[in-house]
Amino acid sequence: MSFTTKFPVLILDHDDTTVASTPAVNYPSWLEILSTLRPEHKPSYTEFVDYCFEPGFEPYCREILGFSDAEMAHELAVWQRFADSTVPDAFDGIRRIIERQRAAGGIVCVVSHSHERFIVRDWKENFGTLPDKIYSWDMGKEWRKPSVRPIEDIVETFGFSPSQMLMVDDLRPGYDMARAAGVAFVGALWGQPSEKIRCFMRKNCKTCFDSTEMLEDFLFNE
Repeated sequence: MSFTTKFPVLILDHDDTTVASTPAVNYPSWLEILSTLRPEHKPSYTEFVDYCFEPGFEPYCREILGFSDAEMAHELAVWQRFADSTVPDAFDGIRRIIERQRAAGGIVCVVSHSHERFIVRDWKENFGTLPDKIYSWDMGKEWRKPSVRPIEDIVETFGFSPSQMLMVDDLRPGYDMARAAGVAFVGALWGQPSEKIRCFMRKNCKTCFDSTEMLEDFLFNE
């Protein structure tokens, strides 16, 4: 079978790679949470993203802000309300990339720390279709980035080798998974406001793109 895309398997992260989840859901919900639990703490959007990157969201809550179990439960409930009621917009150009990938004979999978129901909803609303395979947070630790189990399953399910795959992600877990599995990786910087994260990705990843147009050109043009 011939393909007119460089990679027959395109693997997309979901949050802040395919759809703009943090500005639409995560940050607004966080501000509401803080207004009740820690009103003196008022991080900017970029500061919030930096905290989530390092030390990570749970250490940010537990170690920096000292959230109790009850406060963590409140945080989850507020975030859940925002996530259930808000469909993040897709980044411009992602729909066209998905359509061109399939027209070229390729497939599109999602490997994400998001929940499957949000991935399904967001894809239906933004793209009018679904991924060929979804690997979500709900599947458990074995299937979560940076585990290579999703890559192994794509090989088993579709018959492609890791060398025929491209992973596109804005954060380190996707990069670590791709590197461990021998899969080519693109750092998605088009939705990334954090200079700290941008510097990490540019330092560690061979290829990073500032726009979806650059990804489209990379996939389909010589």
